[in-house]
Amino acid sequence: MTPEFPLPLTFVGCPVVAGIYVPRAGHDVPLWAVVAASSQPGEFHVALLRDDQNSIQSWYNIPGLGKSLDRMRAKADFWADSGD
Repeated sequence: MTPEFPLPLTFVGCPVVAGIYVPRAGHDVPLWAVVAASSQPGEFHVALLRDDQNSIQSWYNIPGLGKSLDRMRAKADFWADSGD
């Protein structure tokens, strides 16, 4: 399925470094689960975006890219399985 909006380049002014498109996520269709680099070195933000910048959930200043990617994947998997 083609995303209804492109992967955002930034989230809260920080560059997005990874994203997973979630085509069916209940009433919040569609979603991007993203990881953005924080302004704090070595920390990242994770968010579920329902359009270019509006999130339905977000977590800030998570230490380490690996931990942030794991959280992004877990949230994308949860929402992909939620359905309507």
